[in-house]
Amino acid sequence: SPECPTLEKVVEAEPDKLLRILDEMKSSLTPMAQKEQVIKHSLVHKDRKVIIKTMKTYMVKFATELLTSLDEVIKNKYGKKVLLYLLNPRDPDHVLPEIIRLLEKGDGNTHSKKDPAVRKNELLEVVSPPLLEYLCENAVTMVTDKGQSVMVRDILLSALGDLRPAMTAVAQRASLGLIPGGDSAGQDAQLTGREERFSRILLDTVGIDRLRSWVAVNRGALVLCSLLKCVDQSVVSEVRSGMLAILPQLQKITNNKGVENLVEQLTSQ
Repeated sequence: SPECPTLEKVVEAEPDKLLRILDEMKSSLTPMAQKEQVIKHSLVHKDRKVIIKTMKTYMVKFATELLTSLDEVIKNKYGKKVLLYLLNPRDPDHVLPEIIRLLEKGDGNTHSKKDPAVRKNELLEVVSPPLLEYLCENAVTMVTDKGQSVMVRDILLSALGDLRPAMTAVAQRASLGLIPGGDSAGQDAQLTGREERFSRILLDTVGIDRLRSWVAVNRGALVLCSLLKCVDQSVVSEVRSGMLAILPQLQKITNNKGVENLVEQLTSQ
């Protein structure tokens, strides 16, 4: 009614309020969800079905809104957690062990008939295109922002579709040089299990001459170590040859753990 607008009407009129509404729902519903006995005695099976059906309707609207407001969602700590979960559910890097154990209790839910792998794939098919597009358009910001950089690796590891444009965008940022202490460009030189090998794209985009300059940054030296261990042996060969050419200079560098590891790899083979 006009005096009491529905949630759908509020979101349509003021979409910027969505994340705040979700935060409020989280703080209100979590304590309720924890009161298992109260729920068991107050909800009959029919009521539960009605609630689930209603929630599904709004979840579709929420999901659509999330994907059309990616810039705001990715910059919000709660919104980012949702996206990371969609990309890689129950990843211990992002989800607390106690939360994972809690979620595992629902794995045998008789009301959920769809195979978890099928559900995960369906979700990835929906979220992957907008996330890959966003990464292509915002690679510079994402790899240099601590809060967003964690999304880069997860998108490239888990998203479905053509990853090459997004990988190239990240590699192009890396070709501009690394920022000491504040740049994740190129940090995941090998994305295991993906058809598109980031190591090859990174090498072709940055070039061996600029890669040599990365030894000045500890993280850059660690990326070079990663390249020397990647699956693509042509990349290993090119990087190894390029680094051996400056081995005498590398051996003179001190107080750089990354360079120490790099020299060890170069001289142990």
